[in-house]
Amino acid sequence: MSGGPNGGREDARETHRRVIVADMHAHPLLPMSFAGRDPARRGRPPVLWNPLRQHWDLPRALEGGVDIQVWTIYVPVRPVRRLPPIEETFRQIRLFERFVARNSDQVAAARTVGEARGIVEGGRMAFLLAIEGAHALGGSIGSLEELARLGLTYVTLVHFVPNGVCDSSDVPWRGAAPLTDLGKRLIREMDRLGILVDTAHTSDDAFREIARVARGPLVCTHTGCRALCPIRRNIPDDAIREVAATGGIVGIIAFPWYLSRRGVVVGIDRMVDHVAHIAQLVGVDHVGIGTDFDGMIWTVQGLRDVSELPNLTAALLSRGFSGEEVERILGGNFLRVLENVESRRRELACA
Repeated sequence: MSGGPNGGREDARETHRRVIVADMHAHPLLPMSFAGRDPARRGRPPVLWNPLRQHWDLPRALEGGVDIQVWTIYVPVRPVRRLPPIEETFRQIRLFERFVARNSDQVAAARTVGEARGIVEGGRMAFLLAIEGAHALGGSIGSLEELARLGLTYVTLVHFVPNGVCDSSDVPWRGAAPLTDLGKRLIREMDRLGILVDTAHTSDDAFREIARVARGPLVCTHTGCRALCPIRRNIPDDAIREVAATGGIVGIIAFPWYLSRRGVVVGIDRMVDHVAHIAQLVGVDHVGIGTDFDGMIWTVQGLRDVSELPNLTAALLSRGFSGEEVERILGGNFLRVLENVESRRRELACA
């Protein structure tokens, strides 16, 4: 960190307006796919348990200064899911594409960093696609080729339960192996296609196996730091160092229960605590934001929904991060990692 208590005296609103804000992980597709919500319509943030309210919609995202948003595909278990997993994945992609087409005056889908930058420079919001939980592939590694062509940014290998690919941090029991043979083949194909490997939700044993197999940068898109909130779901310091050693990035979540045992009474400063921990441990180049908006109900106080993202910029500057460091945290680091992967993909294609 650099600068004084006022973040080098740089105005938070001007900083937020100037930088590219890229949220690595959010779920507008969940309410869109399973509750019929239209993300083009303004909503309100949840109060207590109210799944009819969400954190993310286009009007509020524009107010929050979002430039690049990753839309995360999540395939639920039955009976919510009625299609085979890979069919459900492509159904959600079609919903995503129709939403982009209906709102093309304000947004566009990007397949590369260059396209995303061009969209933002043209005054629109850029959308990227990702998958949370490799079970969404239905065991079909071959489908990655088509998904890569559509611009798939990353695959979170596992979600709440072991899925035939690797173990999850969220359950006490284990699958067939921390990382299965299918998981190893999947990672190698993702490396070849330039799709990032996301280690969020993986168990510690699975993470170590993934780090041995993967050749590209690793990401952990939405998490807290275990050193500050000692739960199994959060990333430990040794894994943070491993992610940084690959040139990767850790995204800090806005879910208070992953940031503090105090839960819903936690404010946005606690989110900054986790950002600062990673910056101090491995450097500011290896931390970003992955809010998980619409993937949970409660958020930290001061960041009720996407419209309040400027509050995070203000909190980072107040903590002493410089404007240039905030620029990297809010989006620059994520774009650098994506550019690294795209460059590597081109090199492999020419080899």
